Amino acid sequence: MTHRIATATVLVAAALVTCSIGGACSVLALGDDDAWARAVADGIADDLARVERYDATVVERGIVPGDPDAEVASRVRFRAPGDVVVRVESPAIYRGDTFAHLGTTVLAWSERLRTGVRIRNVPASTDASRRAVLRATARHNLATYAFQQGADTEVAGRLAIPWTVTPFESGDLRLHQKTAVDATFALPLRTVLTRPGAKAILYQTEMTSIRINDDASAEAPTFDAPTEDATWIEWDLAAEPIAIEKARERADFMILEPPASSSLRRTAVIAAKTRHPSMLCVVYGEAPFWATVTQTKDRGLADPKARGIVVDLDGDAAKVNLGAVSTSISFVRHGVDVNVATNLPLDRAVAFARSLVRAER
Repeated sequence: MTHRIATATVLVAAALVTCSIGGACSVLALGDDDAWARAVADGIADDLARVERYDATVVERGIVPGDPDAEVASRVRFRAPGDVVVRVESPAIYRGDTFAHLGTTVLAWSERLRTGVRIRNVPASTDASRRAVLRATARHNLATYAFQQGADTEVAGRLAIPWTVTPFESGDLRLHQKTAVDATFALPLRTVLTRPGAKAILYQTEMTSIRINDDASAEAPTFDAPTEDATWIEWDLAAEPIAIEKARERADFMILEPPASSSLRRTAVIAAKTRHPSMLCVVYGEAPFWATVTQTKDRGLADPKARGIVVDLDGDAAKVNLGAVSTSISFVRHGVDVNVATNLPLDRAVAFARSLVRAER
């Protein structure tokens, strides 16, 4: 049981994502003024808004520990405005692992560990909030990367527009990216990430099949949460937040926080609904961006088979997972098992995770 609780924190960051894969996009923009970035971001939002539903198979590489070429295949079912279920189909070791966002409930389940996280009363993503994130991300990307459009191609049987994205200068996970975006709906169909100057692929994701807005994609996304021999960590975002001072008193670890100079400000501290070892979620925000930092005492029981891109955070080995419109980062620092979930651009997400230090009591 203790092992399950310790490793369950790996699921928390993914489960705290408040936007669905239906809002996924790579914000690509050409130009150097805010008006142009806003226009392109709004165009992408308009295209995505026309996606009523889809059913896809997605294959990822670069996330299996010790085997960067191993493929992880998942089925993705989406229905507007925000219901989505992502279930791993292969390899066998991860089969059944599921992420689901259904209504106001978000779940992440590890079939192998028989452990899950369930979060209730998740705020709905609105058209206005999605556009705000797209615009802010476009402005950041225009200042950070150069973009070059290629000749039309085909991915998963659909017409796609390829882009090459190159960072102006080095930085935390400022990566070279090749992506192909659906020409009609702006969904990213294939993305390949490499470190600048490197030949080996760091991470790749590709839709090998997708049906959009047709009868074949009509099956509603559902997930029956397992109950037999299952451990669930429960969170309620509508619960009364606790004061940071109270959180520090009840925690059996030193809470990690970003420095005062961080652009994100602490907005709430939430405790997990569990009688097991204390687990806290510190929420940060500066519209339109947000971050959650889930923390519990490290008991040396982290799951070595957990998936993710391996990244060094000043000597702390972290695993990064790229979601639809968010990033999750899991690592251990100062005796604390930490998971960060955020909609910050990838390089800023890594910088935020790197900045977390022991807070003064």
